[in-house]
Amino acid sequence: MSNSRTNVDILRELNATMGGTGLTVLDASVAVTQGLTTSGSATVINAGGLRLNNVVVADDQTIDYFKNWTDFSPVLAFGGASVGITYTTQQGRYMRIADAVLFYIRIVLSSKGSSTGAATITGLPFNTAFPVPFIARAGSGFSSLSNSIWATSSGGTISIVEGAATGEAAVADTKFTNTSNFGISGFYQVA
Repeated sequence: MSNSRTNVDILRELNATMGGTGLTVLDASVAVTQGLTTSGSATVINAGGLRLNNVVVADDQTIDYFKNWTDFSPVLAFGGASVGITYTTQQGRYMRIADAVLFYIRIVLSSKGSSTGAATITGLPFNTAFPVPFIARAGSGFSSLSNSIWATSSGGTISIVEGAATGEAAVADTKFTNTSNFGISGFYQVA
C-alpha cells in the first residue's frame, strides 16, 4: 500500500490542523508522497521538494513561516498622536510567506481629531527590514493635495508623503478632513 495521498486530502487535513485558514495549493499536479506531519504547532507539507513549516528551518526548500490573510488594525496619527480620531473604516489585512509580508490598509475617517503634524500609520503586523515605498491612493476628503501621495516605511511606522518641488513632503493633518478616505498597499521584508 502506498503512503501517497491526493493534494485534496492533505489540504483538508492541513486546513483542519490550522483551524480552517483556507490554504490552497495552486498546482494540483504536484504529487505529495511524504504527506502531512505535525509536531506541536508546526505543520509540514512535503510536496515535490517544497515544504511549508511554521518553524525556522535553515534550507532553501522550506517556507518556514506562512500566515494566510489575517486582519490587523492600522492606527492613523498626526505628529505621533491620535487624539479624537475616529473611523468609519479602519481595516488592515496581511499575508506572510517566509519573511515577505503582503498587506493593504483602508481608512475612512469620521473625525480627524485634534492632533497636528505629519500623518503616520502604525500597527503593521511586523516591522520592515529596511525603508520601503508603498502604493497609496487618496480617495475623497482631502484638502489641497498638490500631487499624488505614496507611503514610506521605517520599522513599524508608515509615513504618508506627497510629491514636492524638491522630492517629497510629509502630508500634514491640514490636508485631511473629517471624511478623508485613503488606502495603502504593498509588500516588504520582515526585520
